[in-house]
Amino acid sequence: MVAFPFNGKSTHIVGGEMYYEYLGNGDYKISLVVYRDCFNGIPPFDSPANISIYSAGKLYKLLHLYPLTVTNIPSDIYDSCYSVPSGVCVERGYYETTISLPKNRFGYTISWQRCCRNNSIRNIITPKDWGSTITTNIPSRDSVANNSSPVFKNRPPLAICLGSDFKFDNSAIDLDGDSLVYELCDVLHGGGTNTFGSGINSPKPDTPSAPPYTKVIWGTGFTTINPIAASIPFTINDSSGLLKGTPNQLGQYVFGVCVSEYRNGKFVGMTRREYQVNVKACISRTVASLFAPSKCNGLDLTFTNNSKRANTFLWDFGVSGTSLDTSTLFTGHYVFPDSGTYNIRLIANPGWGCADTFTKEITIYHSLEADIQNIPGKCISDPVFDFYAAGKFQNYTDIKWTFGGASPDSSNIKNPKDITFSDTGRYKITLRMEHKGCTSSVTKYAIVYPNLEPNFFIRNNRGCTPLQVQLEDRSKAWTDVQTIWKVDNRTYYDSIERFTFTEPGEYIIEHIAYTTDGCKDTLPSQFKIIDVYSGPIAGFDISENKVSIFNAEVSVIDKSYNRGNCLLYFGDEKLTADCNSKHTFSKPGKFKVSQIVKNSNGCIDTASTYVEVENEFAFFIPSTFTPNRDGLNEVYKPILIGVKEIEFTIYDRWGAVVFHTTDLNGGWDGRKKDKGDAPIGTYVYKIRAKDFLNEFHFYSNNVYLVR
Repeated sequence: MVAFPFNGKSTHIVGGEMYYEYLGNGDYKISLVVYRDCFNGIPPFDSPANISIYSAGKLYKLLHLYPLTVTNIPSDIYDSCYSVPSGVCVERGYYETTISLPKNRFGYTISWQRCCRNNSIRNIITPKDWGSTITTNIPSRDSVANNSSPVFKNRPPLAICLGSDFKFDNSAIDLDGDSLVYELCDVLHGGGTNTFGSGINSPKPDTPSAPPYTKVIWGTGFTTINPIAASIPFTINDSSGLLKGTPNQLGQYVFGVCVSEYRNGKFVGMTRREYQVNVKACISRTVASLFAPSKCNGLDLTFTNNSKRANTFLWDFGVSGTSLDTSTLFTGHYVFPDSGTYNIRLIANPGWGCADTFTKEITIYHSLEADIQNIPGKCISDPVFDFYAAGKFQNYTDIKWTFGGASPDSSNIKNPKDITFSDTGRYKITLRMEHKGCTSSVTKYAIVYPNLEPNFFIRNNRGCTPLQVQLEDRSKAWTDVQTIWKVDNRTYYDSIERFTFTEPGEYIIEHIAYTTDGCKDTLPSQFKIIDVYSGPIAGFDISENKVSIFNAEVSVIDKSYNRGNCLLYFGDEKLTADCNSKHTFSKPGKFKVSQIVKNSNGCIDTASTYVEVENEFAFFIPSTFTPNRDGLNEVYKPILIGVKEIEFTIYDRWGAVVFHTTDLNGGWDGRKKDKGDAPIGTYVYKIRAKDFLNEFHFYSNNVYLVR
């Protein structure tokens, strides 16, 4: 059991209705609508709502439905004369399910029950002790085939205004086309005040009770057909469902409306709506008011509706001889046939006792909208303009032109011509129009442009093949300059064009510059000449592109053409004018071998390749040498390949240095430092060598000197 405040009683229910739709094959869509007071009531909608289905007094099925939607009822009291009162809030909870009901001869009763009602209800006794039963009956399909219940078209009103002539369409729609009869009917009790259980006498019964249902007892002076205190009693039209009356006492009232359906004169069933309505003191001061546009807005006019507390309207735009000059829209809009004076009338809430009328006399003229046709630019060589008035104006409109320094500098005619300016510039052109006190003006500009100044430049207008040339259009104008180049029987259009001439000869460049706006002009062609000279072609073959430092010789064979002079570079090692040459590299590395050739035109060409000399290392030194001046074996030194630095030292047997050198080609001649001959004997050499990869190699051993 869920416990709610106030001993579990619900003071929020203000009404509801239940209806069904037959879907075929024994399936029905069941819909429950519950109305809740969201200003004073507690608690919220049942979630779930317990719904019982009875047949022949026995419970067939118990449903537990959750609300699909919860929405606020729009603030509509169905009375154009009154504003919606404050302190009224009603929510609508909607429940729905589809259920299959087997065919039987008794039919079904479907019910939802909830207690209790607002204690402030005036027309029933002890309202806090009464609950509500929302129910509907599905007839047996033996007696009525495949029936769907009527559904009320409109939501019930939020409130009824005290003293108002209230009217409300409480009619319903029947999908089967059955005849419908309306009546005011009793409201039914359900649930109870026992908060210590969940039975049929609890505020929210787990299983709503079976029919028949107890009728709520009316208070003194109230009945089923007189449920609201009124100076003109509330009645409902039995065929249209129109509910009307004039309430004369404030308060909350509950009432029931039932619609019975008949098929071929036979009663089918009844759909019941019960609802608690608030009779409130409302503000009723309907005021009609409108705002008209100015007299200079033309004949197609829109009027602003400033009326207060009104829902319906009737406009009359005062055009004689026609009945088509009216409108019932909120905003007034009309296209008048001509200028003149008209009486505009607006009725707020026409046909209601609170209707109000507002009348306004207006005088209107044709609209005035000054404009100037497009003003094409002119060249300073012909600075003469014609101007043309445009826009919206009449034959009687006064026109005034001013030209900002031209000759003449003003005019009163519609389309002035031969207006001349003396210099380049941007000149303000103003057109002012006036009629019947209406004015309009516009300003545009006339531009006098300088004449197009053609100019173009050639980068590299002479040289050797392949000659790269850039053409540049340097023409001057205030607007974009368009370019045409004609080169070697071909046409190009970019302001900068680049070409490579591979064949010698004389080439004529034609240049045309023109403009398409502003000062529109096309100037005569300009011509320049490009001289392209034949150049030499460098080329050579090389014997090898990779050699060892031990065998680092390469041969070059000249293959150049149309040359005069020739230079051959072997990296940083050798330069020669002999383009058929040999060279031995002295160190490892990657060397660029280049041939540069030049002919009598002064044209130069270059060809290059690379030779890689691979680094290798070799060392040899003898163990004996004989410096006896016979010309053989006179100098003692190592043989080194792949070395770029050396430190070579010889010691006597006492460790004294007798020779030292860092010369790669240096050696000992067998003499002491004092220049005397070193004695025969054994000596020690030490060598530290650095190769081209900057790695060190160390050698030491004995050497025997013999004479």
